[in-house]
Amino acid sequence: TLDGIRGNKKVLDSRLVQPMQLDWSDNSTGVSESKLEIKLSEFDFAEWRPLLGGPIRAGDVNAILTVASRPDGKHLDYELNATGHGLIATQGQLELSNAEVTLASKGTVAGLKSIDLTKYEIGWQSSGHEAWSLAGGGIVVLDGNSTISLQNLGSQLKVGSNPVGNLVLTGVADLASQRGWM
Repeated sequence: TLDGIRGNKKVLDSRLVQPMQLDWSDNSTGVSESKLEIKLSEFDFAEWRPLLGGPIRAGDVNAILTVASRPDGKHLDYELNATGHGLIATQGQLELSNAEVTLASKGTVAGLKSIDLTKYEIGWQSSGHEAWSLAGGGIVVLDGNSTISLQNLGSQLKVGSNPVGNLVLTGVADLASQRGWM
């Protein structure tokens, strides 16, 4: 187990439900199934800002990540659920105040080469504005160096409960060149 405590408050709780062995070699003989759970509770950005930096100045986050290794040790199934409350952030001239944010994602990481996003949903609502959400699924491919490619990452954008558009994202990002999406 790995725990994180701030004052009298437990902010990080993680445990191996079963021992985790991973084997991404080409001649893997197979490993047993395993499972890891990580829980972040009432993580306060204001308290951790000096260490983290970034655009988020305040707000708290709760998250649960579960990762399970399949018997071959090359595939990791994951599920992530997170909520942010009272988030305040500034990026350039954009200001987000008292925002509520949700993130849910489920998928499989295959041999550290691709991520099959079975589903993802991101939702946000800022003070005085209608709620927005983006949900969908698709494939993200990692080349092992510095390139990430999106393959038919399908999404539906909603404002409130009303669908306003469907998106299919395809592209390549070269992280080493810092050129962004091509």
